[in-house]
Amino acid sequence: MTVPNTIERFKVYFLVWLGLNLSSSTLCAGEPIDWIVAIVGNNAVTSSEVALQLRLEAFFNKRPLDDSSQTSEQQVVERLIELNLVEKEMRMTNFLPTEDEEIEKELRALQRQDYPSKYSFREMLASYALTKHDLHTFLRRQMNVLRFIDFRFRTGLDVDKRTVETYYTDIYKTSVQQLEGREPEPLEEVYESLKEIILQKKVDELLNDWLKLLRTATRVEYVRSKSAMMAN
Repeated sequence: MTVPNTIERFKVYFLVWLGLNLSSSTLCAGEPIDWIVAIVGNNAVTSSEVALQLRLEAFFNKRPLDDSSQTSEQQVVERLIELNLVEKEMRMTNFLPTEDEEIEKELRALQRQDYPSKYSFREMLASYALTKHDLHTFLRRQMNVLRFIDFRFRTGLDVDKRTVETYYTDIYKTSVQQLEGREPEPLEEVYESLKEIILQKKVDELLNDWLKLLRTATRVEYVRSKSAMMAN
């Protein structure tokens, strides 16, 4: 289970919940100090959210915690900003959130597929400093955002036959011949798959344009990092 870029960045993926838990932010001796790294409208993205996001993405991508080759803290901050922007729009609609039962089903499927032993699952969570509650909340946010995006951008969107045929001839066929050194499958065998690829590209473009508009209409402020503040 991976967390790719663009619309996929909202999938497990996307995709990514790091709720600001003020009730647990009381400073105690030995506890790390939390600080704000970005402001999105009336919401704040905190350093603890970024740290948790990094651990969650590493867990779902089966990547070591110290592997920064696939993502950086700044990339995570950008993703969290985008999530806050989308969720702000969700709150202004009658969007129905994902039921707990669906989320638990996804968690059980993940555990059966990758961690058949409950003991190994708990061990893996502990190695990433995560809890089952972290995963549950992460999946809830991810599934809600995905459904909202599908509803907003895929509803009524279609791809005509000629567009699929052109994509097959100009892109798919050439790619298979040059990169794989073989003749491609007949169009009818890959038609639906190619149609979905084209449709997803359209959704992706619409989503990116929409996010740009949301950024221009919402206060998005980057706050100096802890290291920068300590240097002054």
